Amino acid sequence: MTRTVTVVLAVAFGVYDTGLGLWAFLGPESFYASIASFPPYNQHLLHDLGAFLAGLGVGLLFGLRDRRWLVAAAAANAAAGLLHLVAHVEDAGLGGHVYDVPVVALLAVLGLLLFGAALAPAVRGGS
Repeated sequence: MTRTVTVVLAVAFGVYDTGLGLWAFLGPESFYASIASFPPYNQHLLHDLGAFLAGLGVGLLFGLRDRRWLVAAAAANAAAGLLHLVAHVEDAGLGGHVYDVPVVALLAVLGLLLFGAALAPAVRGGS
């Protein structure tokens, strides 16, 4: 069961992160207008966001080849998710959408669940 949860979450987050990252990198104006409406518009910042977000996603997808890689990639994604949540709480009055904090909180919890599921075999003594 834990392996199924791990694979499903890793694939879901890997595709989600890679897709959003490529969107921000390749179509920053569209990404800004649809999702990242925190003024002022900054193309370079959105390119950076896209590069790092796509990298996190690719890390998860490659992590499916080896549990140790997946634990590391899941830890990075969980940390990014928690910091993203803190940023949205702190910056709530600067723009965005009314649903940003609850959605980002849900994603952070799912990221922690992925990390825990990926780490569980090592904690139980598996290789």
